Amino acid sequence: MGPEWVAGWTESVARALSELGCTVHVFYYVQTSTAQRVNRARRWFARSLGGTYRVSPAWMRSTYWRLAGFRIAGPLVRAARAFRPDVVVVLKGEALNAQTLLRLKDATGAALASWWVDDPYAFERQCGLRNVAETLPLYDRVFIFDREYLRSLKERGIEGVQFLPCAADPLLYHPQMLSESEREAYAASVSLVGVHFESRGQVVHELLGEPGLRIWGPGWDMFLAEHLGGAADLRYRGDSLAPAEVAKVYCASLINLNTHHSQSKWGGLNTRAFEIPAAGGFQLLDHVGGLEELFEPGREVAVYEKPDQAAEIVRRYISDHGGRQRIARAGRERVMAEHTYRHRMATVLNSI
Repeated sequence: MGPEWVAGWTESVARALSELGCTVHVFYYVQTSTAQRVNRARRWFARSLGGTYRVSPAWMRSTYWRLAGFRIAGPLVRAARAFRPDVVVVLKGEALNAQTLLRLKDATGAALASWWVDDPYAFERQCGLRNVAETLPLYDRVFIFDREYLRSLKERGIEGVQFLPCAADPLLYHPQMLSESEREAYAASVSLVGVHFESRGQVVHELLGEPGLRIWGPGWDMFLAEHLGGAADLRYRGDSLAPAEVAKVYCASLINLNTHHSQSKWGGLNTRAFEIPAAGGFQLLDHVGGLEELFEPGREVAVYEKPDQAAEIVRRYISDHGGRQRIARAGRERVMAEHTYRHRMATVLNSI
């Protein structure tokens, strides 16, 4: 059970479980059509205030998740009764309240597992809704993408907590030959795909002089216009891309930049950290504590410590074709050996 996102997280997990021999039924607790209606409401609200904002106000997010939880409770329990699962894997699950989860357990007797690839308590801090805090103790296993959160989860009385990093789906992210038109659309000397936030902005600011810089993601049009004193020109390529397009960016770019959010503290690499090498791309990422458990810096990924260092490493590797190829190849080999969704779901099933 998970969200229906353009990134395909739920579908990748379901596919991995099927490959491991499971019979899978997918239930979306958030659907794309609903998310689109919410985004339209956000834009209308922003216009009504005479401006724009990047994050929804707390009351809007809280109301949305309460309504979503109420809407899905009945269909979820009915679907579970019909399917009779042995295991229910929930990807995050903000919309589930404690009553719904208890009904689900009573209806199926299934083992319940939750996998969080964000700070699990940010949801409560941001919009005041206690769904996550109240439901996490009800799971048989809770998997978390960053080791730093293991202690806080255990301190809140949550048992069966386990580190489970993010992953890549090789069906979506793999090396490929691109046509001339695709290279024209997606090629970059340095690319970044992802939403704008402060630490990413600091790195991009150091790279604004790179003529082949290309950026896809929400918020960058405003950032670039502000720092370039006008239009974002060719650097800004649009708000969002489907996974198939993102994979082409990774294949076509000389250097794929990856900067983590502050919620990544120890071992909490984002999905991009695995998807870039899976696609055969060269990755330059910031140093996250515990990185060495997942990738070997300098051999499987290139790593920078500070924003100004990123610019120096970019200049070095743009002219080092052989070095980029060696790192990209080693990074892909590591992902395929250890960091796919099939590896992650095998861990989940073995743990349960």
